Parts: sequence; C-alpha cells; structure tokens
Amino acid sequence: MGDRGMVKSKGMKALQEAHLHCITALTDQQIRSLLRQKILQLELFSEQICEVEGDGVRYVLRKNEKEAAREQHRLEDKLEKLVGKIATRNEHKNRHFGVWMFKLFCRYSVENSSSKSAFLVEA
Repeated sequence: MGDRGMVKSKGMKALQEAHLHCITALTDQQIRSLLRQKILQLELFSEQICEVEGDGVRYVLRKNEKEAAREQHRLEDKLEKLVGKIATRNEHKNRHFGVWMFKLFCRYSVENSSSKSAFLVEA
C-alpha cells in the first residue's frame, strides 16, 4: 500500500511483474478520465463504500464529506472574490463613463450654446 507520492508508474509496473497488488489513490485527472470513459459514475461517490471493476482494475469509491465541504467553501470564497472584483470594476468603469459623458456634454454645450438645457449630473 502506498500513496501517489510513493508509488510511481515504474514502481507499480515492478509490483505487477512480481505478481503483487497495490492500493493507491487516484488523481483528480484520473477520476475525470474514468468518468469520461463511463467506467465510473459520479453518483457512485457517496458516504457508502462502492466497488467498481473496469479494465481489470478494482476501484473502491467513497465520498469524503470533509473534503467536499472544504471544496464547497473554497468555491464560495472564489465566487465572493470574483463578485467583489466585478463590482469594483463596474464602479470604476461607471465613474469614468460619467466623466466622459460630462466632458462630451460640455463640449456639445459650448458648440451649441444657442440652445439652453438643464441636466442633472450625479456623482
């Protein structure tokens, strides 16, 4: 038994040649690949242990609730930061757009001073 850092492909091949079995964790990329190949289904990851065989390999699946909660918190934090950045950018653009419109209005007013108009400019 070993973790992903200990058992590399060369070591796994040596174990197989010696007719030994190993247990290791899958990477996120490996899980995604198995999902695309329809060897695994997302619904199988639950609190109950589930076993699946595919291509001569036995997969033991289980959802880690603590890891799922940590990932959910991370995603919510990223979303909150993104919403904040968008709001800041929009405020900045709106402020500059208002200044641009005011300058355009002033230029237009000077060029057409015969017409009198009143505008409310909010800051």
